[in-house]
Amino acid sequence: MMGTSGHRKNSRGLPTGQLIVGILIILAGILLLLETTDIYPTGDILRFVPSLFIILGVWALVKSRLQTFFGPIILILFALAWQLIALGYVTWSQIFDFWPIILILIGIYLIIGRYRSRVRESKSAYISSFGVFGDVNKRNTSSDFTGGDLSGIFSDLMVDLRDAKISDVPARVSVSVLFSDVDIYVPSEWNVQIDTLPILAECIDRRRKSEEEHEEVDLIVDGIAVFSDVYIKE
Repeated sequence: MMGTSGHRKNSRGLPTGQLIVGILIILAGILLLLETTDIYPTGDILRFVPSLFIILGVWALVKSRLQTFFGPIILILFALAWQLIALGYVTWSQIFDFWPIILILIGIYLIIGRYRSRVRESKSAYISSFGVFGDVNKRNTSSDFTGGDLSGIFSDLMVDLRDAKISDVPARVSVSVLFSDVDIYVPSEWNVQIDTLPILAECIDRRRKSEEEHEEVDLIVDGIAVFSDVYIKE
């Protein structure tokens, strides 16, 4: 109950990355199932699937308050080009003429990244991170940490919990990543239980064995990792 309330409070009313990605995957799956089983012809609707990725990119921008923009912008541009091609407005050869835009965006990203902090600190009881083609680094110092959700597509996610405290164990962090790397830093004395489903992935605790081990679980890391690495570090 505590984890749920913390989630609502600290996500600022926005749905989590796992929820958004899950809904988009379900919608695409339903449309494909209707088409492949001949229940209903959804070919015309499937032409608008790229728009779902545009929505995902826009949501990622809003979620990060424009602090993480390179990945979402790349996703939006790619999905927009895909959508225009699917609707027959342009061809891939015409789209390719605009590839230098990517170089411009990389330059803007490097300039802005030079003047901003790479690690964002939070005292919220619940953390929520979503990355698309980028890096997300967070440090949590909550005295009542309850958990969080980490979602990423072609991203590197880092969460530092070494200064966080858990008053009601276990806290739970849910991971949902595709082609991504996740590093979760925790105190050496925490007992971490990994329940993440790895699919062609690696999910392991890389910490050295602590002399302060105890049976009670402090943190549960669950979810799914596809072509990704999830590591617990100290």
